[in-house]
Amino acid sequence: MDSKTVSLIQPFAEHLSWVGFDVEWREGNVRPYAYLKHPTLPNLILDSFAGVVKFSCWYGTTEAAASQRENLQRVIDDLNRASGAAKFYTDKDGDLCIEAVLPASYSKAEFGTYWLVLEQDFRKALGSNLAEFLK
Repeated sequence: MDSKTVSLIQPFAEHLSWVGFDVEWREGNVRPYAYLKHPTLPNLILDSFAGVVKFSCWYGTTEAAASQRENLQRVIDDLNRASGAAKFYTDKDGDLCIEAVLPASYSKAEFGTYWLVLEQDFRKALGSNLAEFLK
């Protein structure tokens, strides 16, 4: 594994292991990444590029999402307006993507604050009308 990428994201992955995520290191096509699993929050991919750390997750969408595209977009727009850190959008395949980025310099206190905001974004999404559009 590329030790530079791992060293950049490792402190973030370790921090998230303290809040209940299981961390699995994987070799990607371009660079390694951490796959983070949690019992009540979205599973995340933690990656690093160009001096930032990126948190990503994807959800497949239902047929209702395709037939009610305007309603899905309205929910996504509402989540983006209320979001403190995450960005919500659908990709070219119609899957829901949730992403967040921050500088790759780790500080326990700063990341702890950032994580609380990002976790709230995830919980808002999970508690929203979005669920009716997800597989």
